[in-house]
Amino acid sequence: MGSRLLARMRLQRSRRVDGSKRQRGAVLAEAAFVFPVLMFVTLGIVEFGMAYGNAATVRSASRAGARLGATGYSPAADKTVFAGTISDEVRGDLTALSRGAPISMWVYKATVGEPATCTAATSCWAFTWNTTTKDWNTPTGGWSDPDSCGATLDSIGVKVTARHDFASGYFGASKTITYRTRVRLEPLPSDQCLAGS
Repeated sequence: MGSRLLARMRLQRSRRVDGSKRQRGAVLAEAAFVFPVLMFVTLGIVEFGMAYGNAATVRSASRAGARLGATGYSPAADKTVFAGTISDEVRGDLTALSRGAPISMWVYKATVGEPATCTAATSCWAFTWNTTTKDWNTPTGGWSDPDSCGATLDSIGVKVTARHDFASGYFGASKTITYRTRVRLEPLPSDQCLAGS
């Protein structure tokens, strides 16, 4: 009788050991399925977090350029130099881009909206990014006669376009981010306005 009891105890122990081995194998198989999904979700959160950060940087740069332009563009004696000052302000803000680079920037008369093309005929300055010098190229176009004295003041628009590069490539190589800010020009004091304006 003692040997039967001993045999039964051994059999129960071996079943427990076999069961725990099977359970460990099931956990390993489940982990093999869950781990890649979890890593992909984590990578997506990181990638889109960086893209959102770059979008916020582009938005901030556009706003900073428009604020500067609203207060200083009309009274500036040399509009070309002041358009360059606005581009310097935007460039300074865009240094915070974590992955990617600026592409272009427009400073334009936004009273009737954004022009389809950026030329002097549409009262628009166009800047393009030079990847070699890490600075804006010499601007093209122009806007020489902003109205800050009349009954209806002009608005200034600043459009900034940048490229965000994804680190992993799972979500594409890159994404173009564009942001536009439109602000009314600050009115000039009456002693700075020309007669008849």
